[in-house]
Amino acid sequence: KLKWGWKVPGNFLLLNYLSNILTDYKYIHVVRHGLDMAFSNNQNQVRKWGKFFGIDINSMPMPIASFKYWLKINNYVNNKCLKKIPKNYYLLNFDKLILNPIEELKSLSQFLDIKGADIVKAKNLIRKPDSIGRHKLHDTNIFDHIDLEELSKFGFSLSQ
Repeated sequence: KLKWGWKVPGNFLLLNYLSNILTDYKYIHVVRHGLDMAFSNNQNQVRKWGKFFGIDINSMPMPIASFKYWLKINNYVNNKCLKKIPKNYYLLNFDKLILNPIEELKSLSQFLDIKGADIVKAKNLIRKPDSIGRHKLHDTNIFDHIDLEELSKFGFSLSQ
C-alpha cells in the first residue's frame, strides 16, 4: 500500500473533493493557538485565502483579520470534514503535541495505524518554538468576545 503525504496549508480547501474521490486516505489538520497565529509575522494564509472566507484584510487590523480567518477555516474543517468522515480526519493540536508529546504521538500513531512506532525517538525530535504563547505579549481585548469563546472548541483558552 502506497503511503505518502504533503504539507500545504491550503490543503483543507481540497478536503470535500478528496472525500468524493478517495476512500482510503488520512488527513491530519494541525491547529495552533488562534491568537498566536493572529500575532504571527507570517500572514500569508489570510492574505491568499481570506477573501474566499469573507475576510477583507484591508477593513480591519491584521491580527483581527487573521484570527477571524483562523476561526473560519478551523470551523470549516471541523464542520465539513471532521464530523462528516471522522475516520479519515485527525485534528492535531500543536500546543498539546509540544506540551504532551508522548500522549499526542501515541494517539497520532493509532490514527495512522502505525504499529511499533518509536514514540520516545519521535518525541526527541519535537522542540518547543518561542512562538507558543506569543499572544500573551499583546492586548487581546481587540478581539470580539464571542470569537474568543470559540477557542475552546479547538482545545485552547485565552489564558493558555
